[in-house]
Amino acid sequence: MVAVGAVPILAEVDDSLTLDPKDIEARITPYTKAILPVHMRGLSCKMDELVAVAHKHDLKVLEDSAQADGASYKGRRVGSIGDAGAFSLQFNKILTSGEGGMLITSDQTVYERALMYHDVVGGQRNDIPRIASCRGLISHA
Repeated sequence: MVAVGAVPILAEVDDSLTLDPKDIEARITPYTKAILPVHMRGLSCKMDELVAVAHKHDLKVLEDSAQADGASYKGRRVGSIGDAGAFSLQFNKILTSGEGGMLITSDQTVYERALMYHDVVGGQRNDIPRIASCRGLISHA
């Protein structure tokens, strides 16, 4: 977060060690852009409540699902409920590959931005920088 100029705001957790939706809502400011729930110990966050708060305040939901690979919330896999789901794969995670990670999303804009960041050649091969530029996602200044 800090690398892109964002300031993380910490929030309280409940007995499950996942975010407390009421505390999240109390911490939202005009500068808030996203809620980042972290699913812990194979348990999902209270996603219905967190997504409702996000929609109420026009925020993105970016799930950290690395500690709950394979878990689900009301029939949906963690990582697939918000705007994007992230999975780190370091040695002490449920699913490992040494180092690295994965991002999943059903949002085309998030996909294009992730592809531009991660795979410059793939983005160019699929004409994504031009498409993103037309959508105002990147500038050529």
